[in-house]
Amino acid sequence: MRATATTQSAERAYKSLSGVARVTVAEYGGAKGWLDWLPQETLLFHSSALHRKTRIDLAADAGCLSVETIALGRAAMGERVTSLVLQDRREVWRPLPLLTPLPKTPWGRCAMFWMSRALWVRRRVGMAG
Repeated sequence: MRATATTQSAERAYKSLSGVARVTVAEYGGAKGWLDWLPQETLLFHSSALHRKTRIDLAADAGCLSVETIALGRAAMGERVTSLVLQDRREVWRPLPLLTPLPKTPWGRCAMFWMSRALWVRRRVGMAG
């Protein structure tokens, strides 16, 4: 079975006066299934603060495709993003027996026995207005 999941609209992180917005997404791909996680873009605005975690749990014979886009403000409207905080973590978990060798192609069906990737961004970004 194949399932495609997306979001209703773009995710937006606006200016934070205090604290950090937190978002958690959890998906599951069942036996012999395939999951496409294709959310609309995330828009980060000046002085926004966002910590986001996406976790996809797959059955041993399931696979997935996950694509996400991040955009900085609305440059076409002359907005400038000069600072922001983003912690964006993606985890794809898939069980394999401990003695099974890893597949030779890492792209096939989320071929790693587990994949954990964290992207920490805390920097100043300048955009030409």
